[in-house]
Amino acid sequence: MPTYTYTTQTGAEAFQVVADNLPAAVRWLRDNGVRPVSVGEPLPDPGGSVVGEADQCLFLRQLASMLSSGTPMVQALELLSRESRIGGLQRVIQAVAADVAEGIPFSAAAATRPRAFGPVVVALIRAGEASGDLPGTLRQIADQREDIASVARKSAALLVYPCFVGFFAFGLVTFLLSFIVPKFVALFDELGLRELPLPTKILMRAADGFGWFALAFGVALVVAISLFISRRRLSRGPVIADYWRLGAPVVGRLNLCLALARVTGALGMMLERGVPALEALRLAGQAAGNRIVAAAFRRGERAISEGRPLADGLREAKVLPESFVWRVAVAEKSGAFADAFRRMAQYYLDTAQASARALQGVIEPLLIVTLGLLVGTIVLSLFTPLIAIISSLSSS
Repeated sequence: MPTYTYTTQTGAEAFQVVADNLPAAVRWLRDNGVRPVSVGEPLPDPGGSVVGEADQCLFLRQLASMLSSGTPMVQALELLSRESRIGGLQRVIQAVAADVAEGIPFSAAAATRPRAFGPVVVALIRAGEASGDLPGTLRQIADQREDIASVARKSAALLVYPCFVGFFAFGLVTFLLSFIVPKFVALFDELGLRELPLPTKILMRAADGFGWFALAFGVALVVAISLFISRRRLSRGPVIADYWRLGAPVVGRLNLCLALARVTGALGMMLERGVPALEALRLAGQAAGNRIVAAAFRRGERAISEGRPLADGLREAKVLPESFVWRVAVAEKSGAFADAFRRMAQYYLDTAQASARALQGVIEPLLIVTLGLLVGTIVLSLFTPLIAIISSLSSS
């Protein structure tokens, strides 16, 4: 049951009442002799179902199509809830439809379910309702989030292939050094070989100490996985993880471009729809998906509230690229914030796509060549003494 805030004529203090919906809250207050001056929107429910980004985009796009065709909001929501095959999304749509049927605006009903609709989406829905172009706003939200999600999936796939090849290579080297190399060492001893090539000696030394190395590697891997799983429970865990995402080799720049595309895209849409600049900055930082970038935009929001340029606040964070800060400064001078942020969003999205394609074209052949050289070096080091023996026997 949602919780509503209300104020009375006795003072400025806000009180709370729990009811099924807004009309029920007003009726309960009047039945109990309370005459509220105002009853606010329902407070966010900390529980509720989580809706994935892909499912949310599909829902927004379908809702926009039905509203454009003239279907009333309540009927459209009820139809979408019946057609949905995703349990969490279906429950959310049913709850939103019930609230809207009671006279609560769609944006207010969405605001009470922060785990399904983020603050940026709620602000854009509210702006779309105010402008009278809610279907167009919903389509714009879905288009932008789908474009960014597509590039994000490609960047995640870049890490899957190297991890798979890396684990395969480690398993193969472990097998060779643990089982194959000792058998060759025993064979060399039986043949009485004392003068071995340098690569063979290095390989034998590596096989002798590989057990301890494998144990240390396994322990470190278990510790790393445990820290990754429990990162949200650590006080600084999420912040450290976000720092690592931005500074990670190979994919750090790609993650930064995606974060900037999310922020600038959200800013462009909100400013275009009439959301106040300070509120847009506060919400856009949350859309970054990275706490470090969000903190930088909070500095920018603080700078504007103090009467300073936005670019100064972003520069003080010392996190964002200077080229990005320069673009923001140019946008401030021109006054065309919405258009500038939309262009920046497209630029960083295109940059992320190009980086993903370039990395994919480099990583795959590089890993294959590295794996081939590693296995080839081990095999050559093992068979070189045998080839020398065979050559000496055939010549004699």
